[in-house]
Amino acid sequence: MADSTENVEREQVAKEPEEAEKPGQRSDRPRNRVQVSKDSHPLNFYVNLAEKLLHDEEEVELSGLGMAVSTTVTIAGILKNSGHVEVARIETSLAGETKLKIRRIEFR
Repeated sequence: MADSTENVEREQVAKEPEEAEKPGQRSDRPRNRVQVSKDSHPLNFYVNLAEKLLHDEEEVELSGLGMAVSTTVTIAGILKNSGHVEVARIETSLAGETKLKIRRIEFR
């Protein structure tokens, strides 16, 4: 009886898809988006990350929710003042939660 139970479990394990999404992997999030948090990382982390993404991407989107909105704007300001990028679009949304997106940061 135990052998048949083990065989069923082995078959179920074998039937799981091989290309299952790995932990930490998000296919729905664009590669050129930087999601800013107020307290998890210092400003320089986000500035360096955005600059690194700009080497591979034509545009980068910065987004912040709630208390991270001001931090997101500060990061965009630092990038703009460095002379390497321009802010092409700013969106804010108050539907349900405060949200700020800065899109199309491009090399000049």
